[in-house]
Amino acid sequence: PSIADYGLIAPLFAHLGRDPVPAEIMKKRAPRVYRWVERMNAPGLDVVEYPDTAAEFVADDAIPQSLEPFLVYMAEDMCPELPDKLAFFDDWITTQRPADGAPVADKPHQRQLGSVSTHYRGEPIEVGAEPYLLYVLQRAVDTLDGLDDAASRRVMETLARFGLERALPLGRDYRVARENNIEVWRFG
Repeated sequence: PSIADYGLIAPLFAHLGRDPVPAEIMKKRAPRVYRWVERMNAPGLDVVEYPDTAAEFVADDAIPQSLEPFLVYMAEDMCPELPDKLAFFDDWITTQRPADGAPVADKPHQRQLGSVSTHYRGEPIEVGAEPYLLYVLQRAVDTLDGLDDAASRRVMETLARFGLERALPLGRDYRVARENNIEVWRFG
């Protein structure tokens, strides 16, 4: 499995694959996705459907055409609320002025700093602003920062092709780090 496989298996297995009702829906409406979830949880290479297929990655890190609609869907589903959450964090940092290394919340188990008015599929909603989101997205930024200019440009062009470039919290002088199993603010 690739890093992308592990990124996708978390929500697909945890939220859909273990619950009998959504698992049954997935079996009926997306049997190949359900089968992939099964294979990801199998201890050995369990691919009886593909007996003549080698277990290898797509050449040159190409994105399979069959995955492109899913990436567009992810961008349409996730990205509309993301700028609102990032704006919330920008405002929170400006008004609260936490110290470098300060815990992101008063209590370690507190997952949200507040709520954000945003839209989901055109409908107004209230969602929580979770600093952990910054931690996860910043890991992608750190990976991008570790690439040479040509590779970084290629990644950004690919993300833009699907509308996913908005998922990166670029240009911020703060971040969320994890120290001693606690999320803390870091600046600079």
